[in-house]
Amino acid sequence: MPSYTKPTLFTNRQILGRGNLEVLRDNDDFFWAMANAVHPIVGNLNSTTASQALFDGWHYYKTDATDLDFYVTLNAGGGRLYLYYDYLGDNQLTVADPNTAGTVTSDVRGLYDVSVGGTRAEGIYRVYCWVDGGTGYCRPPYTVYTGSEGYGAPSRPSDGELSSETFFNRVRSNDIYFNACLPVQAAFSGMQRSGASKNAWDGWTYHRGTRLWYRITLPSNWDDGVDSFSLQYDYGGANEQELLSWTTAGTREDYVDIDTTSYTYTPGTRYRVTARVSSGRLPNVEYLYIEPLVTDAGPGVAAADWDYVIMDDFTVNQWVYGHRPLGVYNRLDILKTADSHIFSALCTSSKVGRRDYAVRKPTVTIDAVAYTGDLRLCHRYDTLVYRSLSGELSWGTSTESLSDYTDDDAYMTLDLRSLDLAYGQVYKISGEPIEFAAEIP
Repeated sequence: MPSYTKPTLFTNRQILGRGNLEVLRDNDDFFWAMANAVHPIVGNLNSTTASQALFDGWHYYKTDATDLDFYVTLNAGGGRLYLYYDYLGDNQLTVADPNTAGTVTSDVRGLYDVSVGGTRAEGIYRVYCWVDGGTGYCRPPYTVYTGSEGYGAPSRPSDGELSSETFFNRVRSNDIYFNACLPVQAAFSGMQRSGASKNAWDGWTYHRGTRLWYRITLPSNWDDGVDSFSLQYDYGGANEQELLSWTTAGTREDYVDIDTTSYTYTPGTRYRVTARVSSGRLPNVEYLYIEPLVTDAGPGVAAADWDYVIMDDFTVNQWVYGHRPLGVYNRLDILKTADSHIFSALCTSSKVGRRDYAVRKPTVTIDAVAYTGDLRLCHRYDTLVYRSLSGELSWGTSTESLSDYTDDDAYMTLDLRSLDLAYGQVYKISGEPIEFAAEIP
């Protein structure tokens, strides 16, 4: 799989060759692949019982993404809700604490700078939401890019024009910005939860594609033909649709396409995804991933309509710009248009955008009942950060033991290049307990 290489600065009268131009080409292919990578639907907790945790997990903080995007709801009926960042840590922050007199539901959403004046170091921090004396909801929080890099459209080169370092340095600076747009890949937090007419799994996703990949197991004690399982998109919303419905036991691993003909969804809008059961059995929602299918026309456009051009390799003694027959891009055209497509697909919030999500712990207590699960990732980046005890990483028939976190090391790292793990392969992390996992670019 291609990877990102920071391009060197171009200078006036520089000789252009395969070495420096190939970097720009390879970077574009890498960023386009990242824009089209699947993304996990991020889970949270859902409960109707007063006075308990609504979210408990960890977040990987990077110093170029300092604003926490949060959205909490305190239901009518009294009580108070608290959302903390770096909970019980050295720099604990109260991000939100709405209260209600008992007649009004309070929705609070905003951005909160968690950088502590720029002093917070990169690493993992606990995110905790608690409702005291009432009921509520906490959507999975995430940080957004706040760095200084930005996009600039390169000027279109014309025939006979003498190229300058300005054009190439604009493409170079765009590459640096695109790399900053890459989100931390939060693990999918699975859950085995029971309870008649309850959500076996609950989460949210920004609409950016029409294909949902899943792996779900209904246990052997499932009462075939009586117990039922269903998966809903936009649960409780105006365009709720049932994506899956099963009544028999077994493990199913496949994809389902979201119907956007009969239902209308807005790109960049957040929708709730739930798995529901009719009985007290324990279904295991192992992973749910959305495939972006990003294009300039918007999510859900067929792959044949993508307008991104994959450039041929540069070769020795080749004319750098390439020929441009009528109506065909030359290499400089391709570099310019590729930047436009990558920016739209990778960096704009209506499609992918930089959202570094907190990861809910897979072992939780809801309504006074303990539920277990594990974490799964679709391999994308080379570095895994995790927090576990007696942890194990498994893929296919292979396993790898994980190091325990300590008082001095809140999390551990693993170079995934040391494993025989293919890019795009889904792998599982389990432990006693496993609290956090993410791949970082």
